[in-house]
Amino acid sequence: MIITRKIRKVGNSLMIPLPPETISESGFKAGMEVAIGSRPGHVDLDPAGIPDNWLVEFTARFTERYREDLAELADL
Repeated sequence: MIITRKIRKVGNSLMIPLPPETISESGFKAGMEVAIGSRPGHVDLDPAGIPDNWLVEFTARFTERYREDLAELADL
């Protein structure tokens, strides 16, 4: 679902109000810490302290592929 909101100035910061449905669907809760990532034209919000799924999957594939090589390095 796409919802539009205006960016508001609050003190020296900018704020985007998020509707309750968006917060509920995302799993965020009041008081929760979020990690904020950005790139031109995009802002990403993720729960703080939870690794990105892409990174977890990449690490698992890397470890499986190079398991023997990593074991040899550990023995040095």
